[in-house]
Amino acid sequence: MKYIALTLLFSQLASADVGQVIKHLGSKNGHILRSGKKISLAVGVALEQNDRILTEDAYTVLYLEPSTQISLSKGAEITLTQNFLDDAQENRSFSLIELFKGFIRVQVTRDVGVEIDQQVKANDVTFGVRGTEFEVALEGEDVDLDVIEGQVEASSPLIQSFAPEIIKANEGLRFSKKEKKYNRRKLALRFKNHPGFLKKKEIQKKWKARQLKKKKKKSVKKGNR
Repeated sequence: MKYIALTLLFSQLASADVGQVIKHLGSKNGHILRSGKKISLAVGVALEQNDRILTEDAYTVLYLEPSTQISLSKGAEITLTQNFLDDAQENRSFSLIELFKGFIRVQVTRDVGVEIDQQVKANDVTFGVRGTEFEVALEGEDVDLDVIEGQVEASSPLIQSFAPEIIKANEGLRFSKKEKKYNRRKLALRFKNHPGFLKKKEIQKKWKARQLKKKKKKSVKKGNR
């Protein structure tokens, strides 16, 4: 219900540009599939909702408004399924990333003045966070989660539960789709060549700069009326 409510709330408020590529290391084969077109991955390329991103033989780091960074391994494939920001208040954000293959590391920076609901979905399990750092790996049908900082909520329609599974810092979890169960384990990070994130202060500055840019665009539009 929460997912549906947020979708309805922000469905008219999504902007075309929801972030950008901030690192791309390796081959030039990585690309974005957007409305039937193939766009090469490169630093500075703008991201849009529904972009499907395939890294091929490169490591890539993305920035999503307002304060999410996503590091993708070689051979990773994701879709930026939804990214909504309440432009009227600019204090609530919802983002859903779908992982289809490979490893990703996600970091959500707090202290940007926005209530953030960041979710990652992989093979019928969804991980929800508001401010943390974690890894998700998908190989075959099993999904691995490792929490580096903060905590993550895991939920799946295949597992009947009154409350989501809570995974805290330095803990790991494997979701078995075949067995329809969670298996807790020790932290075991898989993304060994993660290229690193921008510092949190840089992300805060980036968000402020994007806010200022949007305000200027709105002022220009009003002036042209």
